[in-house]
Amino acid sequence: APPPSLTVADRLLAGGTARAAAQCVMYPADALRTLAQTRGGAGSLRSSSLLSGAGTTSAFAYGIGALQFAVFGTVAPLAGPLAASVCGAAASCLCSVPQEVLKQRLVTGIYPSFGEAVRRIWTAQGPSGFYAGWLPTVSRNVPFVAATFTAFAALEARALRASGEERLRPSESVAIGMSSAVLAATLTQPIDVVKTRLMTQAASALPPYAGVRDCALTMLRTEGGPAAFYAGLPQRILYAGPLWALQFGLNVRLSQALLERRRAAAERAAAAERAAVERVGRLRGGSYARPLHGTARPGAAGGWRGGRRLAACSALPRPDDFASVASWEEAYAAPGQDAPADWLAEYDEVRPLLAAALPGRGSLLELGCGTSPLAAQL
Repeated sequence: APPPSLTVADRLLAGGTARAAAQCVMYPADALRTLAQTRGGAGSLRSSSLLSGAGTTSAFAYGIGALQFAVFGTVAPLAGPLAASVCGAAASCLCSVPQEVLKQRLVTGIYPSFGEAVRRIWTAQGPSGFYAGWLPTVSRNVPFVAATFTAFAALEARALRASGEERLRPSESVAIGMSSAVLAATLTQPIDVVKTRLMTQAASALPPYAGVRDCALTMLRTEGGPAAFYAGLPQRILYAGPLWALQFGLNVRLSQALLERRRAAAERAAAAERAAVERVGRLRGGSYARPLHGTARPGAAGGWRGGRRLAACSALPRPDDFASVASWEEAYAAPGQDAPADWLAEYDEVRPLLAAALPGRGSLLELGCGTSPLAAQL
């Protein structure tokens, strides 16, 4: 059997849990980044701002991490890390844009609470209000996540070649994750500043931006020039570096734990299969060179009825004689051959083998069951 691997559900669980935990820990640093990037007069540093909406908006982080890691892990073997990271980033925007809108407006004091923010945005703009500034957010997230995951994959491959191991250690994941995120954050900082100013401009007394282009031109002409596009970069690195380091490190640890559980379950199933085969072999008075569902050969011919060996079944053909019509005629001419019989063993003896190989539900078509009660027992 092929070695066990992570399922999509495993990747959703590991990625979502890792991102949610990392987001909660790094929320104050993200609040500092938001306040540093807001338009002049919009943000003021208050201790309450650093934790405003931390628990509720971080709940969105579970969906973000789950989608990013699940999509990346599923697509990467088929299309490579770059295409997989782009797909993961695009999918995660379903959760990340509403999270950014709520988080940044809570941090800058536009709304006093999470519930009030949801109510007022929904009343004023409906569902579209939660996707304000979606274009710059997607324009930032896709290249940022693509750069982070692609850099991580390249550095991971290099580290594994050097160490000869199959998987990174958590400490290696933390170091590589931080390096990848710092590089990606620096490259995408201008887009991040534009996105933040569009989302938080309601907190400013200045005339609102007309859109992405107007925001960029206004920043360039009257709000600090090119340097304005890198406002809050130290705070963003302080946030993004540890965030992604924790996220990658926790994801690796959780993924390894889930994979170990699957390996242990597979080993238990294999042990149960071996034990079942050995029991069948002892009951048949013979031995099996391979598992029963392969090319097993019983040590002696015979059959079963009510848990007792049928003496009349000693004439049943051996596997080598299955193609012989004369052998079958002779076997069925023996007394008692019209009774239900399992030639190798009773159902309870082979049930562990069947349970490991058959789906848990659905329809089964059994061909050539003869007088065996196997179909009814299944």
